[in-house]
Amino acid sequence: MAAIERTIPLGRMADPVEVGNVAAFLASDLASYVSGASIACHGGGEPPAFLVVQKGLA
Repeated sequence: MAAIERTIPLGRMADPVEVGNVAAFLASDLASYVSGASIACHGGGEPPAFLVVQKGLA
């Protein structure tokens, strides 16, 4: 788990409530004008695959 967390720019896995907050936003009136969007909820992105392989994490 720690090796995976080191690949996340925020340095940790998401708490379930953080993912739930995104879902709640999308289901709320605050997102009434959102359509056809992809919302990334992943702590800042994933590193390129070649970096993961180099570090032996793949």
